[in-house]
Amino acid sequence: MSGFRSYSPLFLLVSASVEPLLTMETTSQCSWQLELAAVWHSAWRIGAALVSMSGWGLESQGRMHVSSRVMGVEAAVLTFLHGAEEICRAKAGAPTMMGNTVFLSFTFYSTILILKMYVVAIITGQVRLRKKAFANPEDALRNGGLQYYREDPDVERCRRAHRNDMENIFPFLFLGAVYSLLDPSPAVARIHFFIFCAGRIMHTVAYLLKLRAPTRSVAYSVAQLPCFSMALQILLAAVLRDGAGAAPWRAGQEEGSEDNAKLC
Repeated sequence: MSGFRSYSPLFLLVSASVEPLLTMETTSQCSWQLELAAVWHSAWRIGAALVSMSGWGLESQGRMHVSSRVMGVEAAVLTFLHGAEEICRAKAGAPTMMGNTVFLSFTFYSTILILKMYVVAIITGQVRLRKKAFANPEDALRNGGLQYYREDPDVERCRRAHRNDMENIFPFLFLGAVYSLLDPSPAVARIHFFIFCAGRIMHTVAYLLKLRAPTRSVAYSVAQLPCFSMALQILLAAVLRDGAGAAPWRAGQEEGSEDNAKLC
């Protein structure tokens, strides 16, 4: 705990020095009030860091009290900045992610999949306790002795299901987020997300309950179809940008040639 308190002021100083650059960039297209609030927030962070380092002669409890007040005011400022930026972007007509129907649908199904991964992790821990098969010797010593520092087929099955989730859901999170920015049909996008989510849930159920083959393989294959579809559409949108047929890796070359022509 003492090490954390000694390093936390340094962290505050570094974050307060870097944060104005990030905040000013995101608010540069909004109003000067947001820029002023961002500067004030950074000044507050620097002042809080100096107070934490000096301590003002306070005891540890007094410093903790001051730090809690600092964090409360900082949270209020951050809430104001985020809310004001959303309002400013809405007034300026800039699109927001939560105003995108497809992205909202993607967020819904992604959250379900993330929660499913948490459930699988909890099930893995419960199976370990029930079978007394621990991956670390200290856990085995706590629960009966080193003889329980071993592997178990049921525990490994749960781990394989969780590993398979990570290998497939994480790419879906990237593909789905980018696909949502392509302005696809909401109904078609919802079908993509639903098929993947249902396929992954069925795959986990088949894995954990040891359902007869090829149930797990069919669920896996069905869930891959929307991923391949989204990946293909993303590639086509990148290559055929704005219907001009200009590949993104050639855009810089074309701009450079135009600049050279102007100089000539």
